[in-house]
Amino acid sequence: MAGASGTALYWARSSLVTLMLSASYITICSIASTALVGSVVAMFPTSMRTMVVSLTMMFGRTGSIIGNIVFPYLMALGCLPPFVMIGAIVMAVALVSRLLPRTVKKPLQ
Repeated sequence: MAGASGTALYWARSSLVTLMLSASYITICSIASTALVGSVVAMFPTSMRTMVVSLTMMFGRTGSIIGNIVFPYLMALGCLPPFVMIGAIVMAVALVSRLLPRTVKKPLQ
């Protein structure tokens, strides 16, 4: 849903639609990142949790920096590529997250 909202921003014609799409994109991405940190905490044993959460946050911030560097180059190509990049990356991350193992009711080792 976040990827679709990010991509649909390109076709928003009114300020109300832009506001609704932006708010839904930010909200859904925030919920997803919080859920990611929660699942990382649940997947790893206590002795490794601090390092894993730190690495997760570091990679997220590194991705943010890379996105801020790439965004102006995509804007030089036109208005559509940045919106497609935002939507495609979020959708790709959502697909990759489906590969996480199920650890419900399994003991941590």
